Amino acid sequence: MKRTLLCLLLPVLLALAACHDERTADFRFVATIEQPSGSDPLAKTFLLREQWVYWQLGDSISIGADNTSEAVDGILVNIGAAPQYSPDDFNGVFLSWLDWGARYFAALFPYREHNVISGVAAGSKDFVMKLDMPAVQPVDNDTSFSRNVYPMAAWYGGHWDDAEGSTAYNLDFHALAGIVRLQFTNASDAKSIRSVTVTSASDQLSGLFNVLGYKTSEPYLAPTESSPSEAARTITLDCGTEGRTFDGQSLCSFYLALPALGDNESTKVYQNLTITLNATDGSSVSRRIASVPLRRSGITYMPALEVADWSASGTDATTVRLSGNGTPERPFRVYSYSELRYLRDCYNSVARTINNQPIKPDTRIWLMRSDIALDNDWTVGITDFVGHLEDKSNASNPGITNSGHAAPLFESIGSDGVVEGITLKVGNVSTASTDDFSPFCKTNAGTLRNCVLAPLPAAPASEVSVGGNLGGLCLANSGTIDGCRNEANLRATGHAVGVICHTNTNSGTVSGCQISTPFSIGAAASVGGIVYDNQGGTVRDCYYAVANTGGSANWGGIAFANSGTVEHCYVDNYISTSGRVGGIVFSNTGGKVDYCWNQAMVQGASVGGIVHTMTGGTVINCFLDPALAQITLLQSSAADRVGAGLVASLADGTVVNSYAHFPHVIKQGTGAVIGAALGKCTGGSVKYCYAYETSSSSRTFYGSATSDVAFSKCYLVGGSQENIATTLEGDNFNVTGTGGYEDGRALLEVLNTDQPTGAKPWTVVTTGAAPSLEPYTVSN
Repeated sequence: MKRTLLCLLLPVLLALAACHDERTADFRFVATIEQPSGSDPLAKTFLLREQWVYWQLGDSISIGADNTSEAVDGILVNIGAAPQYSPDDFNGVFLSWLDWGARYFAALFPYREHNVISGVAAGSKDFVMKLDMPAVQPVDNDTSFSRNVYPMAAWYGGHWDDAEGSTAYNLDFHALAGIVRLQFTNASDAKSIRSVTVTSASDQLSGLFNVLGYKTSEPYLAPTESSPSEAARTITLDCGTEGRTFDGQSLCSFYLALPALGDNESTKVYQNLTITLNATDGSSVSRRIASVPLRRSGITYMPALEVADWSASGTDATTVRLSGNGTPERPFRVYSYSELRYLRDCYNSVARTINNQPIKPDTRIWLMRSDIALDNDWTVGITDFVGHLEDKSNASNPGITNSGHAAPLFESIGSDGVVEGITLKVGNVSTASTDDFSPFCKTNAGTLRNCVLAPLPAAPASEVSVGGNLGGLCLANSGTIDGCRNEANLRATGHAVGVICHTNTNSGTVSGCQISTPFSIGAAASVGGIVYDNQGGTVRDCYYAVANTGGSANWGGIAFANSGTVEHCYVDNYISTSGRVGGIVFSNTGGKVDYCWNQAMVQGASVGGIVHTMTGGTVINCFLDPALAQITLLQSSAADRVGAGLVASLADGTVVNSYAHFPHVIKQGTGAVIGAALGKCTGGSVKYCYAYETSSSSRTFYGSATSDVAFSKCYLVGGSQENIATTLEGDNFNVTGTGGYEDGRALLEVLNTDQPTGAKPWTVVTTGAAPSLEPYTVSN
């Protein structure tokens, strides 16, 4: 033991040299991390999704081997002392010299005087390991747990060969404790805290613990029978003689290390903790906390508590405060469900204050945790949110969890509200009523940016099921929804689904949203792949690119109903339903569909490659992609089975500067009306459009048309217009050639003459055997 103490007291290099003289074998222990640190080569033990614990120069561990009953204590940490090893290689090195060869090793960090590691018979894997959790923990710049207090255990079973000389043994260290973050704010006179004492009514918080399960990835602690005293139920955080100052304008934070797991190897829950603040002026105040769940290798963020009256000791701690002050430099931070609930209650109250500060349009809030789950008391969402809420939690697994609570995260977002990067993970959320619903946000007048609705990883088949209309991320939008995604399964039996948003009003914009992760649509009457009803708003730069099969819903690939603007959007992959489908829009009733394309395989009872039913508005600069798109009319009893590359049913409005290239309109059974560009035409006008079809079967530009339809500069390449009531005449003609370069030049000459307003210029694209004519370059 004298030799051990010498190694601890002398400087690192002298200590190592002294020990080296007395130990014959050059034996090197390498510390490994519990989870990879990525860019942090010095980090040793990962605190779940939050912070790292660091080995530091001069730290020590306690090591025991199986052929001795004596623990070898005081192995110093010397980072970078051996030039052949670097911290980047194995995140720090323990250097030690042992004068025996052994097969099994156990280690504890940090070294403490009362830690016990001892082996039994040679060759045995069994050790006695006892850990001393200190009753007093020093406070050092909010990181008192990172040294001297935060314990870890390691075990190694390997083979030692004397002939190999120096051998590196990996000791895979695992955390044995968890962290509780305590925060306080002082609403009365400024105080300096001398110490914080935490006392449990029944649980052991300090003293000796048996280390169990240390040979596995889930070591845990069990209280020893020799420490039943009241002192073992108390831990004191020592703030030093000067104390820690806090007042009404700032929060004071402390981190407390506690035994995390009991003998059942599950999350440890501490009941009825009493926290006492002792001020430097001799005053003290205590608060009770009913329940504290604690995870191994994790930080539990307790609600910040306000001390309003230093004379009112012993009361339950019910006041929750958020860290920070809401500025960009010090945003309010949300670490737990109780703090999220407090945030909601602040917005839903008459006063609308956070930490007694008025909520303003520039209030900044950060979501700090990835494991916040809504509880049974989440019966209403945040109302009229203003400010800026941003997710700062674990990027690899972000999100707030809603496992079955039929209340949205937000009731409403105001015009000065920005919600950014929030993922809501849902598991079997359902509503009993027929009310319209969205699990994320009912109404948005502000900005939703880069938000996601996703299924629970443990329950990918779960779904959001409602009795009314459903919006994946928003029910009604009059603001901006940008870069959002849906990955969750949706069901609205007999009603309508907007996969991102149900209704987008005339002041609303939905942009940059994507559906690219497979999900399912349950029983629904009608579906909009991005927006269900675009009521005068704008949908731009969005795409729907997953396979959805089965069901009987009518579909609009981007929007179901459009009286606004849908521009620069596309549909890919596969849509199959026994209902009717519009590749981009199902029903266009006065809106504009501009610069959109369909490259999906679509099948239904009646299909339009761009729009299914058009009773007004404009389709301009749109096309059916030549490479992948295919339209299949399923065998159906529907009387109006119609299929076309652009618009299935044209009653009014204008289709201009658009084309269908290799439309591949396939019908099952008889009785369908099909056309390469248009299906059934009873009104409206068609200008500067062409269809390119070289199939051996007869193809027509349109399926049927009345004299009320005006055609101007419309062309059919490689097909024939036969057996129809009205033929294309005047400046409309059929190009009966193969669709080669000369055919394209002929079309180019007339299509680029007297271009209509807003039309894209046409060019001949000479790739492939049969050049095509395109109004613009496709960019996904």
